[in-house]
Amino acid sequence: MILPGLTSDEAKNLILSVGTHHGRRPLSPMEVATLFQKAIKKGASKKLCAQFVHLNGPSMVSRFLKLLELSSLVQLSTDWGQKGSTISFSSAQQLSNLSKDEQEMACREIMTNQLTRVEVEQIVQLKQRSGRTIAECLNDIIRMRPTITKVHVILGAITNTDVQERLSKYRQIERDNLFQGVISEMYPSGRTLSGRLGISQFSIVTDEQGFNIISPKQGPSFEHVITQVLANKLIVDHD
Repeated sequence: MILPGLTSDEAKNLILSVGTHHGRRPLSPMEVATLFQKAIKKGASKKLCAQFVHLNGPSMVSRFLKLLELSSLVQLSTDWGQKGSTISFSSAQQLSNLSKDEQEMACREIMTNQLTRVEVEQIVQLKQRSGRTIAECLNDIIRMRPTITKVHVILGAITNTDVQERLSKYRQIERDNLFQGVISEMYPSGRTLSGRLGISQFSIVTDEQGFNIISPKQGPSFEHVITQVLANKLIVDHD
């Protein structure tokens, strides 16, 4: 049985990505959510979706679908675990209780300060109970840490529609591998550069040394250069 609306490859990747603890799942949480939504629009129930991927019940499917309501930055940054330029699926779910502006601010701080799932939960609970601003709640939790180590988060846009169209045909893991090669090639002296590539935007997370390398080049020209390098690589891959 294949869920309605899905191709055999989509169905296979969905099964390999949900209900497993393998480090290299073929789909990101957002891609899983998109396929569940696609199947539901073609008539599948949440219960059927859960059965298809061997989940205990439809509640977990609902948790995936909740990701589709998040801000674009949170969607881009969400992965199964937290590592450099990503936040964990669990942290993203916590952020769904905030407004989109609050989600954006919290997501940046999660990556900048490498906040844990427990810390994110504390921040959201503090915000809900106290009625204070998300910035105040973030600062309170971060100040409780014995030591504070920050990294830099750099965001950019992909405005070339041809590049966007080509990127839309790639899975998240393929886009990320492509982008890692791009930023390693562009900034070979940056030792700790990690990136996340969406269809219309990207993020780079790095330490102080990497930030000093990239920072002077930021701005429209910075985004243009990255878009052009991506375009060249996509043409080669396509050919």
